[in-house]
Amino acid sequence: MLMYNDIVMFFTGILYARGEIMVRISVCVGSACHLLGAHGVLEAFNGLIDKYHVQAKVDMQGNFCQGRCTEGVVIRIDEEIITKVSKEKVHGIFVEKVLDKLSNA
Repeated sequence: MLMYNDIVMFFTGILYARGEIMVRISVCVGSACHLLGAHGVLEAFNGLIDKYHVQAKVDMQGNFCQGRCTEGVVIRIDEEIITKVSKEKVHGIFVEKVLDKLSNA
């Protein structure tokens, strides 16, 4: 049985393959990550996406458990998992992992 997230990932995959989305960011919003500040991390990423006008090149998602509940707020950028993320670290991660990738595309 397909779940909503599977359907979203399928269509996002089509857009990604067509070059319409260059970077995929997923923030865990499961219980542990929620308590450790996932909402602030999600808002910080959304703010940077708007600030740098890369809405058409970044797919931003909130997903439930990424299986690393003891490692703080967990994010995935494309296939790379990054742990212990705080809203204070988001700008550096965004510049290094997202803007650099988009400028090299």
